[in-house]
Amino acid sequence: MLENEANFAAESTAVRHLVALGYEDPLEAATRQAAVERSQRAQLASAEELLKAGDATGAIAALESMIDAAADWSAPHQLLARAYFRTGRWRAAGERLEWLESHGVEHAELALLRARLALRARSLEAARDHAAYAKALHQPLAAADVLIGDVEFRLGDLAAAETAYRGAVEVQGPHATALAGLAAVTLRRGELAEAIDWSLQAIEQDPKMTTAHYRLGLALWRLQRPREATAALVTAAALNAQLAGPYRWLATIATTEGDLAAAEKYRQLGRAALKRRRQVRDAEEDFWG
Repeated sequence: MLENEANFAAESTAVRHLVALGYEDPLEAATRQAAVERSQRAQLASAEELLKAGDATGAIAALESMIDAAADWSAPHQLLARAYFRTGRWRAAGERLEWLESHGVEHAELALLRARLALRARSLEAARDHAAYAKALHQPLAAADVLIGDVEFRLGDLAAAETAYRGAVEVQGPHATALAGLAAVTLRRGELAEAIDWSLQAIEQDPKMTTAHYRLGLALWRLQRPREATAALVTAAALNAQLAGPYRWLATIATTEGDLAAAEKYRQLGRAALKRRRQVRDAEEDFWG
């Protein structure tokens, strides 16, 4: 009996000594770590649900606290990059992407996000390279084809743009942005009936697609259908408060139709839209530094 008590006392002393030295029972440590990881995954899922529900601000707040607590976990950084981009925080999105790249995290979604940031910054070659890399990482990828089409269209290579847009449609079926891109290509070529058809197909997929209504209006005006053109352009202007182009054409149509009061009203609305656009652009430039 005395021997058992002595052994127990010795073991207790040894355990206290190990604890004092920082020893921790591996099973207890593993259990605690598993609980922490479950909690983190639950927080990440909650933040993703907030983002899906349109509460990007709430998602950002949750994710920022997560990266403070688990700085080396890449998943919240990825989701935070998407949330920042969605809310127009371009610099912050870029910083998250740089962090992910420096930590060896690469996949198609991140490459595509880099391409979109580059396109916003008017770095067309970089945007095309990032989109092509996204395609290399994941085939097929309709969103990358659309972005490449947008770059080629801006560069004036209509054949390459058309190929990219058609590729997106072949991959995904009716794709509103790709269809609107095909409307832009055919409108630029003067193929007005085709431009109207592509625009209408895009609107059928996404009734709120501003560019499709705008291009539809231009095509209708060039076909001397002013009433229908006016309706399409008014819709485009209503969908995007920063878009001045529709007002310029609406003023032209009104002038041609002899409605000078309407023409002046559209010119004023166009100037107001330009002012809003400049304010947003200046704010973005200040934000990017």
